[in-house]
Amino acid sequence: MNEIVKEVSDYNQRFKLVQNEALGAILIHVCANAYFDESMKLRHLPLELALLTLPLVFNERFCLTFYKMRSSSALFRLMIDNPQLRVGIQKRVESLAKLTFRALDIGNSTGLFNYDSTTQTFQALKLKIPDDIKNSNSEMFYCADKLGRGFLSLGFNQVSTLLGVRY
Repeated sequence: MNEIVKEVSDYNQRFKLVQNEALGAILIHVCANAYFDESMKLRHLPLELALLTLPLVFNERFCLTFYKMRSSSALFRLMIDNPQLRVGIQKRVESLAKLTFRALDIGNSTGLFNYDSTTQTFQALKLKIPDDIKNSNSEMFYCADKLGRGFLSLGFNQVSTLLGVRY
């Protein structure tokens, strides 16, 4: 029993420790790439949706619940089936804004993505993320990918209404 408690505690600690700008930049890249791929390479991730990525992916309960879902409408289903997940999203968006902007700056300056100020979108560049980084944070990477696809299928207005986020 103590081993199970220790394993859960270690997992929770790992989830908190990895919330940093460099990983955030890579996760936004994954989300932007999925958004672009899902749009049949026609649309890039809008700034407003990029700002939602880290507050959702870095939230342990959201990420692990989302990770387990397999449907194409997972984001919509997740929020309908788990309304308690909406609690605190607005506050997380606000409290993680500084980290998110630093991650966006790192991603833009290192070439993970380009920011187009005319359209206010992020164009993810095709780069291979090292397997050791993906494997050590597999739930977050899967969640970021699925989030990009969910963002596109719902659109910004529906996403912000569904999550209860105001800008």
